[in-house]
Amino acid sequence: MNIGEKIRKAREFKDVSQQYLADQLNISQKQLSRIENDHVSPTFETLEKICESLDIKLHELLQLNESMVFNSYTQHQRGGEFAAYNNTDVKQIEALYKQLIAEKEKVIALLEHEIGRVQKRSNKNKRS
Repeated sequence: MNIGEKIRKAREFKDVSQQYLADQLNISQKQLSRIENDHVSPTFETLEKICESLDIKLHELLQLNESMVFNSYTQHQRGGEFAAYNNTDVKQIEALYKQLIAEKEKVIALLEHEIGRVQKRSNKNKRS
């Protein structure tokens, strides 16, 4: 099951419309449809927002598959938590974390470069 289908199934399980979730994510319903149909991949930030909006954990979303065991309908009706049990999608989690780490490393490199530039300018001004 691809990530888009997992998002759609989780949204449907939570009984949330595409429009409502799209509004929560500040994206168009059409864009959410593209994500759910795997025409575009969601960013890590979008995945985090989806999980927050659906009140599920990222690993629960990524582990979702056809053989998943969910809380009973009764527990769901009483406000039970979204529960998913399966360890088949660890590679997807690892890939997303690697992507997040790579993005953070880029930001750190840019900040370090900027700090160096500011320090050089400061040192130059002190000499003048």
